[in-house]
Amino acid sequence: MPAETTTAIRTCPLCEATCGLELTIAGDRIVKVRGDADDVFSKGFICPKGASIAELHDDPDRLRAPLLRRPDGGFDEVSWDDAFAFIDERFRAVEGEHGRQAFGAYIGNPAAHALGALLYGRVLLKALGTRNVFSASTVDQMPKQLSAALMFGTGLSVPVPDLDRTMHLLVLGADPLVSNGSLMTSPDARGRLRGIRARGGKLVVVDPRRSRTAREADEHHFIRPGGDALLLMAIVHTLFDEGLVSPGEHLAPYLLTCLLLDRLKASAPARVVTVSSDAHRAGRMDFDDLQAQHGYSGIRAYAQSKLANILFTRELARRLDGSTVTANALHPGTVRTGFAREDAGGLMRLALRVGAILMKSPEQGARTSVYAASSPALAHVVSSTWMRCFTPARSAVRATALGVVGGSGRLWSSRRAPSATSPTTWFFFSRRRRHTSSSTVSWARRCV
Repeated sequence: MPAETTTAIRTCPLCEATCGLELTIAGDRIVKVRGDADDVFSKGFICPKGASIAELHDDPDRLRAPLLRRPDGGFDEVSWDDAFAFIDERFRAVEGEHGRQAFGAYIGNPAAHALGALLYGRVLLKALGTRNVFSASTVDQMPKQLSAALMFGTGLSVPVPDLDRTMHLLVLGADPLVSNGSLMTSPDARGRLRGIRARGGKLVVVDPRRSRTAREADEHHFIRPGGDALLLMAIVHTLFDEGLVSPGEHLAPYLLTCLLLDRLKASAPARVVTVSSDAHRAGRMDFDDLQAQHGYSGIRAYAQSKLANILFTRELARRLDGSTVTANALHPGTVRTGFAREDAGGLMRLALRVGAILMKSPEQGARTSVYAASSPALAHVVSSTWMRCFTPARSAVRATALGVVGGSGRLWSSRRAPSATSPTTWFFFSRRRRHTSSSTVSWARRCV
């Protein structure tokens, strides 16, 4: 009599795409595997790896118990106690003769989907004490994770393109039709890329060879192998040349003020109001490492940017001395905006959620800015005043908080004429653009 079958809905653990699986199970055997049509993410898509998960589960060569190698090269199945006892014996011997760097570890991709490995894997590696740690990431994607760590603070903060909504996708050094878009956590990469073209968008691939993804593209630009850096610098130059850069937390008010300064003077009396934060008190200006390349912390970077806002305001006020244009900085209070909630760690995210009860509403937080921009009482007040929640008070910023004496002027001069070729260029983020710039392509061709 055939065994009664049941259906189990699972998530495929074999890559980051995390496709939904519908498994038909008879007894203790998987008899059928198909994509879960009701999965809101993968929508029934399944790749060959997921489709063969039953064969992997029932593979006769699959390890189900520890094996100990015999002198003749064969293997004997042993208990876990015997296995750990042997490991302890050999570990001590190897460590005594060669040291901890004689050991190496390799972490397979499924470890990222196993709760035990996530909880204890890092602890085990730290206890092992070796620098020789390799993984599926070091085999095929570590440059991407390293660039993400340098830009966003952690190698796990890999930016993911919105394939379902974007109208222009530029693919460099990737072949998502082969990788199934796993690093993008994007099941059915082929279907999603075709969806871009179906809604009138454009797919552009830069690759020295005609990859499978390049065959699907609207444009394929061949570059010389090893020419990626030259192409990327060409893109950066074009972004600046065509005015397509949008500065971040600190450079935005600086650049905007510089662009409008002549008009402000012509329309005086006028006011420049910079929204800073009391977080500036924790800020320190390290002019030798403004990009925090030698140790990044999101909290420190935020505090530094807010201190930079105040230094900018002070220097601006000094340069405007004698005019009828005033410059002031303010702290709006702790406002319930959802700030940092998505980027913060677990404990900080919890603290932000709980603390939201005591925070001001966005409307209340805006009052200080409106007051600074419109109150007649502040018509002639300049940067010696630090406005905090309606009440003008002397600024707590001291020379020691500036990192160096004269920090305002030094910070101002360090921002002048930002160069795309400078190794300490501030981070910029370009606005979305629908079409590839012809000048970018021509500039790149001259480089590569």
